[in-house]
Formats: sequence, C-alpha cells, structure tokens
Amino acid sequence: AAFTGCKIDSLELPASVKTVGRMAFSGGSTPQSGPLKKLILHEGLEVIEKGAFQKNNLTEVEMPSSLKEIGDTAFFGNGQVVQLKTTNKAHLDFNNEKSLKNQEFVLVEEPATEYVAED
Repeated sequence: AAFTGCKIDSLELPASVKTVGRMAFSGGSTPQSGPLKKLILHEGLEVIEKGAFQKNNLTEVEMPSSLKEIGDTAFFGNGQVVQLKTTNKAHLDFNNEKSLKNQEFVLVEEPATEYVAED
C-alpha cells in the first residue's frame, strides 16, 4: 500500500517491475476516489496482486503478455468494467475466475510490425 491515495493521474511502470504489490496504487476509501486515469505496463510484469489499482478511474489497460497472475479485486471500484487488453490468449482464462471483480480481459491483435525497405 506504498502509494495508496497518491494524487497521480497517470502512471508508467518501468519494464524492470516484475510485481505490483497488494493495494500498491489503490485510489482511496471509496470507489472512483483515486485520480489514476492512465496506466502503462511493460513486458516483464508477471504479477499484479490483490487490489493493486482498485478505486481509481481506469477504463482500459493494455496488459503485457508476460503477466502470469492477477489478484482478485486488482481493478475493483473503477466505476465500470475495466477492459484489460491483451495479445496473450491464455489471459482470457482469468475471466473465468469469479474472484475477479470489475475487470475483463479482452483479446486484441498484436500491432503490425512496420518494415522499411533499404536501397
């Protein structure tokens, strides 16, 4: 709960972060009370613990394919279902866990790689 209640509206976690701890960036005491609206996570993140980003104002987050575990209520209390966009089809299995409140994994296509022809 190191940053619980901080007044930040945008957060980018570096690629070196492997785990986001329990209630680390929880918004506050009531749903939608935290100002966090934008969250950027990078490849390498493996675990998001219980309540890590709860009670903020997130609506969608792109999840790294490296994610292996997500705690219940990780995104609870953000006002609506938080769409967790992923390219890892295995993440859809998280949607079957009844403990995941207010969050849903959605499969998206990987971005197209752009090639530049050299002369």
